Amino acid sequence: MKKALILLVFLHTLLGYSQTEYKFRVWLKDKNGTNYSLNKPNEFLNSRSLERRHNQNIPIDSTDIPVSNQYKSTLSNLGVKIIATSRWMNTVVISTTDSTIISTIRQLTFVKAAEWVWQGTIINKSAKLKSDMQIARGPSSSILEEYGYGLTQLTVSNGQKLHQAGYRGEGKMIALIDAGFQNADTISAYKPGTILGTRDFVNPGGNVFNEDKHGQSVLSIMAAIDSFQFIGAAPRATYWLLRSEDAYSEYPVEEDYWASAAEFADSVGVDLINTSLGYTQFDAPQLDHTLSQLDGKTIFVSRVAQIATNKGIFVVVSAGNEGNKAWQKIGAPADAADVLTVGSVNIKLQISAFSSIGFTADNRVKPDVVSIGEGTYLLDSTGKPSTSNGTSFSAPLMTGMIACLWQALPQLSNKQLLDLIRSQSSFYTLPDIHYGYGIPDMWTAYQLVTGVQAIQNTQPEVFFNNKKGNSISIRNLPNTDSIYKVNVYSETGRILFSEKIDSSDRILNVRTLKHGFYIVYIEGKTHHYTKKLVK
Repeated sequence: MKKALILLVFLHTLLGYSQTEYKFRVWLKDKNGTNYSLNKPNEFLNSRSLERRHNQNIPIDSTDIPVSNQYKSTLSNLGVKIIATSRWMNTVVISTTDSTIISTIRQLTFVKAAEWVWQGTIINKSAKLKSDMQIARGPSSSILEEYGYGLTQLTVSNGQKLHQAGYRGEGKMIALIDAGFQNADTISAYKPGTILGTRDFVNPGGNVFNEDKHGQSVLSIMAAIDSFQFIGAAPRATYWLLRSEDAYSEYPVEEDYWASAAEFADSVGVDLINTSLGYTQFDAPQLDHTLSQLDGKTIFVSRVAQIATNKGIFVVVSAGNEGNKAWQKIGAPADAADVLTVGSVNIKLQISAFSSIGFTADNRVKPDVVSIGEGTYLLDSTGKPSTSNGTSFSAPLMTGMIACLWQALPQLSNKQLLDLIRSQSSFYTLPDIHYGYGIPDMWTAYQLVTGVQAIQNTQPEVFFNNKKGNSISIRNLPNTDSIYKVNVYSETGRILFSEKIDSSDRILNVRTLKHGFYIVYIEGKTHHYTKKLVK
């Protein structure tokens, strides 16, 4: 009998028979019965989150209180599974195989409304992943500059000048909300401590490193440190990797997952959120958003993104890749008022054909700015330099530079920083639907606030001591850094020599180096230098 049952289950699975699963977003009227109090915010927000609010004069309010456990218990007792919650929106997402139960739920005294947000089968989901990536292998020639493939896309907004001034995102915590981060845990370009943790809000308890590769490429644009191959826009920042995108289907429930991810990011104290995701049309056309809803106040995920900014987080959103498609416009949450929406240009600073256009339905300027999103350099899921196209990549490039700018200007609130970046963009006085306010200049933004006029360009002396080249002399290092690390690279980028020194004049024994071309890279906490030498 037992064997017969096992065979029957196997045949049902093989033939594709399975139960249909439904997910509903349930709106709650209040938070009565909660276990939390505004008098004890440390029970649901960590010290970094509370400090962010304190520094920006943002009060703790009822939206910060988690959803009522009493209401969640009542719902669970009806036989449904709670798969997501939003304290900001006071919603619960439930999963059930009995769609008729929603009628009972709508009659509960604490329920305001309920709406269908997903339908599918519990098993046999399609394995087809959706992605806007079009990976092409990068140049094979030797890259001799310190930044390697990452240099040019930084210079478009003068991000490299912030790096030269000692601002590389140190102390800033960034959350990436994406579809997955395939192999990011095995790529050596992410130094220990760079990735603080992960969460999977689509499949709680899942491994985000086994999911879609999209988020890994996004991460690399900011976080990678692989000298003379690729250095990202904020290599000294730290990162939370959060999965909210279900790459197997497209339904509004992903907006609920996004809300859970954003609220988690808030609770652990992140400074910035980057999301290279957008929502317009779904697998069930009756659930599609409309162009008239792009007002930043109507669509669920856009309202959540706006609340995130109200909590002091700087939110960066990709504009979308619909510019040459029927939709054309930006998506959600790119329409939220106080997020920075980023479109795409190519290396000639021409707008990319795919870059989604503005304005919003209520005629606000979107996208806000543009950056390199066509032929953007990144690391693929094997850790090798590659290129790809999409506003998915212009957004993290901008996020990384903003982290560096905020490190340099910690006295600014997120919204003051947003206004500053817009004001220092190339088309600020005459924005349009393609470029928005244009290409930001991060260095002029920094200069405007600090009054700094130039980077100190005093270079140390680095040279071989004689024709034999048995030693390298290093002189005149600034004593502002107590320790420097000296690496000597071959012209192919292989490290041949490494030693830590202080700022006093030094002679390094490199007798084992053969005749040839070498790169000496000297890095301190706030200063770094590159010197090309021939032995």
